Amino acid sequence: MIRFRTLQNELTDDAWRYPLLAGLVSASYTGFHYWQSSSNVLHMEAVFVAGLLGGVLYHGREAESRRVGLRTGVVSALPVLWKSLDAFTAIFSFTQPAWFSVVQVVLVLALTGFGVALSALLGMGGALLGEWLAGKIDGFRPSAVGN
Repeated sequence: MIRFRTLQNELTDDAWRYPLLAGLVSASYTGFHYWQSSSNVLHMEAVFVAGLLGGVLYHGREAESRRVGLRTGVVSALPVLWKSLDAFTAIFSFTQPAWFSVVQVVLVLALTGFGVALSALLGMGGALLGEWLAGKIDGFRPSAVGN
């Protein structure tokens, strides 16, 4: 029997709580940095750091930490969408043939998809590194219960 989960159950799931919070914080940092800079470059270090923290927090549940990192990266990709909206605004402000505008829109959509995928991979890479680091650190922790 197929079991469908409601949106409320999905969003209150433990594997979504962290990605939503960390992804929005990382997207806010990235978006603010993009807004303040004059270079027009998105710096995605915050996505990697958010994924790294997710990997440390979800240590011991390897598939879960990957999923958390992936979801964190996808939520963190909001500035990529913001940047693509800027590109769409520019495209439609030009006076040019319609076919050229269509080509430009397709290219912006492809680059936006690439940016979201890159952000997701950064989050998942950070989570994998965080999982590995937590495993290395875990061996050095003293036991809380005496033997």
